Amino acid sequence: MGLLDIFKPKLKHSDPDVRSEAVKKITDQAVLVDIAKNASDEDVRRAAIGQITDQDVLIDIAKNDSDEDARRAAIGQITDQDVLIDIAKNDLNPSVRCTAIMNITDEKVIANFAVPGSGGSFTEAELITILTRLTDAYAFGRRDTINDLEPTAHTIGVLLDRRGGIKEMRRIFYLLPDNGGKRTLEMHWGGIGDWRG
Repeated sequence: MGLLDIFKPKLKHSDPDVRSEAVKKITDQAVLVDIAKNASDEDVRRAAIGQITDQDVLIDIAKNDSDEDARRAAIGQITDQDVLIDIAKNDLNPSVRCTAIMNITDEKVIANFAVPGSGGSFTEAELITILTRLTDAYAFGRRDTINDLEPTAHTIGVLLDRRGGIKEMRRIFYLLPDNGGKRTLEMHWGGIGDWRG
């Protein structure tokens, strides 16, 4: 904390945690929307998004924002299942699609994403890219990336299990580079279908 921080409003504080906490105390939806769309600090933006209740604003952020993390935070707040299905099927970013799938409540719709060529399934290259990013994060202790990607990796594990059981999970797992983080992914998948970490 700098000496001048005691004179600044908490939203301008040098400590990002103080800024994020300050946003959590804001109740004015117009102010939260402005912060969510315009703040330069990603953590502050995500804190604001987490408090927005206007579904149209959240849908706009989820579909159009340039920041992947902001989009994923907005998706977590969306209640319209049709919008989530649309994002899960059509978004170009596989991590954003996975986040949408995680928020879909209809099990039959989720199961459809496990079927190759179903219009919402992931390419093998996308699965490997996401899982490799996570195993790299495990290997190098990148906590933020781990927190962001573990839910996605779990969803991928569930989809692979539905697609072809443990055989399909193992097939994709063995395609990942041996980068020091695979064992942690193996444990993370423990309990999905017949997979035992």
